[in-house]
Amino acid sequence: MSKTQFVFAALAAASGAAIGMAGTKTVNVKRPGTLEKHVKAVDAARLASLKIKGTLNNDDVRHLRLLLGSDSLLNQLPSSLRSLDLADVSFENSGSPFYARGGKNKYSISSAHSLPACLTYQSGLEEIVLPQKLDTVCAFSLSQAGFRNLSIPDGVYVDRRAVVGDTLLQTLRLPAMPEAVSPSWAGLKGLKSISYGDVDYCEAQSFTGLPELEEIVFEGMVGHIDGYNIKDCPKLRRVEFRGPVNTTGGAEFTANCPELEEISIDGLVLYFGNVKNEGAPKFKGYRIGGAVIESGDTALVPVVAAEAALARPELARQLEKLARWEIKQLRAEDSGFLRKTAYSAATELTDSLLDMAGMPALADSVREAVAFAKSTDDFKPKLQILKESPSYQAGNAPDAVFVYAMPSDSVLAADRAFFNLDSIAGEGTDVEKMKRLTYWVHDLVPHDGGSYNPEPRNLRHLAEVCKEEGRGVNCRMMAIMLTEALLAEGIPARYLTCQPKAWDTDSDCHVICVGWSESLGKWIWLDPTFAAFVSDENGTPLHPGEVRDRLRRDMPLVLNEDANWNHKSRQTKERYLDNYMAKNLYFISANSINQAEPESSVSYPHKQGKEICLSPLGARAPKGTVITTDEVWFWQRP
Repeated sequence: MSKTQFVFAALAAASGAAIGMAGTKTVNVKRPGTLEKHVKAVDAARLASLKIKGTLNNDDVRHLRLLLGSDSLLNQLPSSLRSLDLADVSFENSGSPFYARGGKNKYSISSAHSLPACLTYQSGLEEIVLPQKLDTVCAFSLSQAGFRNLSIPDGVYVDRRAVVGDTLLQTLRLPAMPEAVSPSWAGLKGLKSISYGDVDYCEAQSFTGLPELEEIVFEGMVGHIDGYNIKDCPKLRRVEFRGPVNTTGGAEFTANCPELEEISIDGLVLYFGNVKNEGAPKFKGYRIGGAVIESGDTALVPVVAAEAALARPELARQLEKLARWEIKQLRAEDSGFLRKTAYSAATELTDSLLDMAGMPALADSVREAVAFAKSTDDFKPKLQILKESPSYQAGNAPDAVFVYAMPSDSVLAADRAFFNLDSIAGEGTDVEKMKRLTYWVHDLVPHDGGSYNPEPRNLRHLAEVCKEEGRGVNCRMMAIMLTEALLAEGIPARYLTCQPKAWDTDSDCHVICVGWSESLGKWIWLDPTFAAFVSDENGTPLHPGEVRDRLRRDMPLVLNEDANWNHKSRQTKERYLDNYMAKNLYFISANSINQAEPESSVSYPHKQGKEICLSPLGARAPKGTVITTDEVWFWQRP
């Protein structure tokens, strides 16, 4: 078999015997859509090995899944097919789309040389020979089959969901990829060994709770690997870095890996920060076959002089590879986090190391890329990004209506009685009542940004869960709770999702509330997470649109003195408004339906109403929202 065929799994001895007893067949599909004429469904029960040549379309993929023992509704069918050879196969997007994953998702062939989504999903296949001209492995292509060993060839793009939930898989070799497949996220509980080609980024907790994992190997370059990466792997013995590493981060690398003996570094590492390994009694330390230029703890990971490291030709070549990776990240159109890690290494280490290694032209290229990166939003003050945003424009109001539940609603009435909200809101102006309710939610539950969101998401249940479990909820849940309390008191309210310009790479947003003040004839800012209220220099309460405008125009803003996080850290105007909220006021979104329990993980798209986003004109607004640039319409009175 040629190297280009790349066998994904070697058959076990028992399977080989089964193939000897069962049938083997080779078919040539000269016309797409005719596979069924060559191999009948009834043949699946007596065939152990099938080789296909020619071009397959969607109808053929549907039939092939039947042969493998799983129909489009994931019903199991009799099949003894254990080996599939697709070396001489290409694909064509014709015929009817095939269905998989319970019939809920519709899939079609994406390109001539892409392994179709869900091809072997929930089959007993143990061996597959990939198409010789393969360029992509699509989502769930190789998930939950009978594979023990998978080796995906270099140069093939692999969807992060290509291998998911496969408890039989023991060894997995992956090619170069932007973001490392996380065995923990993928549910690969039976995995013993995993190796990667070049990897741009490996996120924290990628290897957590893997009971059979024995080794992790990074064969190629690593752009950045987070700390707190490996935890609760009772059989893990070694971690190897065979290629160059740009940076690692986080003080702790592994935790509770009692069999861990060694972490080896055989390439050039610019900065290795995650050096601690807790709960590893057999750990002998870091074996350095390459060179580390800077270390988070030189007693644990020793460094060498740059001159000595670069005197080794192979390490000098690795420096050149790292430099070119940094240039790529620094000049990427939308690099975000990786741009910042590349920037740090490039400015502090790479340019001077390249000069030292006798590569001045490449050093100049790094410095030029750094200058380019500094001009991007990643390195601008958040307030500057907000000031540079386009203006709003009236006249494009969407076909939507904001709805507010009445206090007579049965759930709201029950809230009012259960929590005695009339007493909490108290007497006085509507602004005073809104502030008292905001302080009440702020004190009722602590903020915990990393917590899960329990169901059902209503005021009473969220409060009860936090009390029973001694836990908090995130800002979204706190805002939903306050909105419900305000509505129960007859005060129209919305919860608002405030997002940054880079919403697709910066997942940190903030959710606050606004309540309608009839006495002022306007909305006002209410943030239960920080017990925060914002006013102008005369003490007049402001709504988020007014705060945003004043930030852009450097007009006075006043934050209440007692704004705080969990009664532990005081908030200042500079910290809360000029930085945090300046970042998160680029886009402001509101649910069109404001009621008790406005969201659910089972409703689609997780809201009872539409998500309406107030966006600057021409900006790339968050997905899944109805866009308007008309701020007057957005801030309309109830």
